[in-house]
Formats: sequence, structure tokens, C-alpha cells
Amino acid sequence: VDVRADVFAWGVMGFELLVGHVSSLSTASTVSAARKDIPRRLASLLLSCMATDPNRRPPSMEAVVAKLAALTTDGRRRPRMRMVSALVAIAALGLTAVLIQS
Repeated sequence: VDVRADVFAWGVMGFELLVGHVSSLSTASTVSAARKDIPRRLASLLLSCMATDPNRRPPSMEAVVAKLAALTTDGRRRPRMRMVSALVAIAALGLTAVLIQS
């Protein structure tokens, strides 16, 4: 067990926060189907965090936080408000995990 277990746990918590129910490996792929307003890139990040193979997950929570930061701006100077509102709670979880790992 290494830090990728924390990445997995963060993905599961993020899924539950955004979708409204606990994920299982059989339902994890339905994140976009459950909530049409969740951006595809965020859904992809959540699914990669919940990958059953630890080698397919982001290597650390720092990497997850960096991906979240990239999602909020989407290459623009001003953040996309829809994305920012979707990421507030989930980003707090990521930062908490980074602090716990330190």
C-alpha cells in the first residue's frame, strides 16, 4: 500500500460528493451519466483515481491537485464558473490529503 491508496480513496469520496451515492467498481463508469453537468475531464480524473490497477492512478495527491488546478482554468485567464463550483468541495479533499501525506 502506498500513496495511490489515498488517491483511490479521494476519487471515491469525490465521486460520492458529486454524484450523490457511493461508487462501486461496477458503477464508477457512470459518473457522466449520473450527472450531465459534470465536465468530462473531471469525470475522467475521478475515474483514473478510482482505477483498480494502482499503476493507472495518478502517482500522488500533488498530481491530482495539479490536474484540478488545470481543470479550473481550462487554458483561460478567468476560471470557468461551472467548473469552479463543481470543484470547491473536491479540491478541499485533495488539499487535505496532501497535508496528511506531509
